[in-house]
Amino acid sequence: MKQPGRRYNKTFQKLINNHGLNKRKPDFTLLEFNSETEEMVFITHKINELITQEIQLKNIAIIYPEENYSQNLIAYFKLKNTPLYFKQTVNITTHPLSKKIIKLLQYAIKEIEFSGSGDAMLFEILHFDFFSINPLEIIELTRETNSKRYSSNPVSMRKLLFNKCNTPPKDLFEKGSSKALKNSSFFLENLITAVDTTTFEILLQNIFNDTLIANYIANNADKLELLQLKIAITSLVKKVAVTTPIKGSKAISSLIDQLYKGTPYSAIEIVIGKEDNVHFIDANSENKNYSHIFYAGIHNYFESNKFINNKKSASRKELLLYKNQQEKILSGFINTAYLGTAQLIVSYAKNNHTGIISDAASSIINFAQQQSLSVQKITIPENNLQEFKSINLNNSVPVITKLSEDFIAPILNKFALSVSALNSFLQCPLSFFYQYIIRIPAGKNEFMEFGSAIHYALENLFKKMQDNKQNVFPSSEIMVEDFYFYMHKNREHFTTEAFVRRLKYGTTVLINYYAENIAGWNKIVTVERNIQGVLINGVPIKGKIDKLEFNGKEINVVDYKSGNIDKALLQLKPPHNNNPNGGNYWRQAVFYKILVDNYPLKNWTVVSTEFDFVEPYKDGNYRKEKVWIEPRDIETVKQQITAVWAKIIAREFYTGCGMPGCSWCNFVKDNKLVVAM
Repeated sequence: MKQPGRRYNKTFQKLINNHGLNKRKPDFTLLEFNSETEEMVFITHKINELITQEIQLKNIAIIYPEENYSQNLIAYFKLKNTPLYFKQTVNITTHPLSKKIIKLLQYAIKEIEFSGSGDAMLFEILHFDFFSINPLEIIELTRETNSKRYSSNPVSMRKLLFNKCNTPPKDLFEKGSSKALKNSSFFLENLITAVDTTTFEILLQNIFNDTLIANYIANNADKLELLQLKIAITSLVKKVAVTTPIKGSKAISSLIDQLYKGTPYSAIEIVIGKEDNVHFIDANSENKNYSHIFYAGIHNYFESNKFINNKKSASRKELLLYKNQQEKILSGFINTAYLGTAQLIVSYAKNNHTGIISDAASSIINFAQQQSLSVQKITIPENNLQEFKSINLNNSVPVITKLSEDFIAPILNKFALSVSALNSFLQCPLSFFYQYIIRIPAGKNEFMEFGSAIHYALENLFKKMQDNKQNVFPSSEIMVEDFYFYMHKNREHFTTEAFVRRLKYGTTVLINYYAENIAGWNKIVTVERNIQGVLINGVPIKGKIDKLEFNGKEINVVDYKSGNIDKALLQLKPPHNNNPNGGNYWRQAVFYKILVDNYPLKNWTVVSTEFDFVEPYKDGNYRKEKVWIEPRDIETVKQQITAVWAKIIAREFYTGCGMPGCSWCNFVKDNKLVVAM
């Protein structure tokens, strides 16, 4: 059996020989820690000890292996108020501040296209920390918008915000809108007006120079970082504008699309801190004359690379690139360890994230034996680790402020659980809170509205068949007319280009779908059936089903689906190791059977649930996927219904899921709405 790290050590020995260092012993201390956390805590405290010994900060350097490692260590140094100097590559689309600037621009563009169409974005925007609006005031604005939505005089959130901020109090007892809310409305209205009347360069300058954002940057703990970001973004726009003038909503929207596609413009480099601070550098950086160097996380260099593990799938170019990168890192390490004059501490973590000794650690131990190095094993007491663990925000679970029972109780007293609400809670309790308790404006986009238009056309196709005395289906042309009607009625959710494209595509899809299915459609159906008043283990549940097909009292439930079929098929899977709750569509199928079978007004039995994909698969064929439901499936979903309802009644929706990609957890973190982690 090959020894772990043999390939790495062979390359290492070759480089030592090339440097003429084969007879020279390296001069450094090699430390072993049980985990990366222990390693980082040690490095941080050791550097703070050096600072107390009046070692100049700029003479201390930390060489780190990769981005994720550095982010956690930097966060801990900030917590300990240790001044750092480092260069950081920032993605414009993911940095909290630039992400908010992009969201502001997207909102303005949407409002220019159709006033009031950006309400879902507006709810999020009003929470931006530079507006400093009390979240309860935003919730009240949302509730008032919802109350007017189905009235004789519906109003958008933007319009209601503008009216409230520009209408004086009726009397001395009316409080009126806060200054923060008024400032936000004034800012947003000016932005919407400016998008099509100024160049993007000037528009961006005006955004950053606005008092709200300028004061936010000036008073921020990360002021230097935000100033660097501001300069980098404005410089980027100037650079792009030299070859491509950017003016108007379409040009700005096109640039934003390019950023999200990962163009070279997406990544910018900023310098954080003063050069006199402790230097934080990666393994490829040029080493200066430091007196103390911490070579951290070297287990990352010894780990098997994916190209080495999967060399059959890697191109020769990729393998050569990895080899050159590996040799460059190793050469830097050799220069530091064998030729440098600094006091050098080299460290690694023995165990991986699962607590098992890693192959990388075995490689390092093998390397140490070859070089006649002793390894010092360091253990950090658990109580010293708690402070560090508290800053690991990527995997933390956010908790937000609880609302008063006066607000919550009336909502839950008449609440019934739908499958969408169940899925939302299982995904993240915060998602449920914002969507079903606060009832934020629904974020509609071209994909959702296109799917709704398809649903509308099919619903009317079957209703018109039922209205016909001979139960004859209308022509495909009439079905397409209904599709057109819905699309034009909801025109505001599409850009001009998307609207034309979706009309053409939808017409083709529906005509072909009609031709594929007209001969086999069951005519004994009910469509868009609302079912309420069902109790499962004391839990009220409800649902609206696209179509019920009857064979006597036996039913096939049909749910129309549009969009990516491959992604949908993943959601049809029952519980498994990677998704113990099962896919959303699988749960939907089982939920509908439970709902219909227990409907007290009818004696119906669901024998199957069918997902009917209205758009063709990539092979050009239309697909239907049936879910045959077993008793164990019913029991599983009943348990999910009962468990989730118990948590809802216990008001356990103020805590997020903590998953890194969760939009709601990131929303409350980015906007400083978290009260605990």
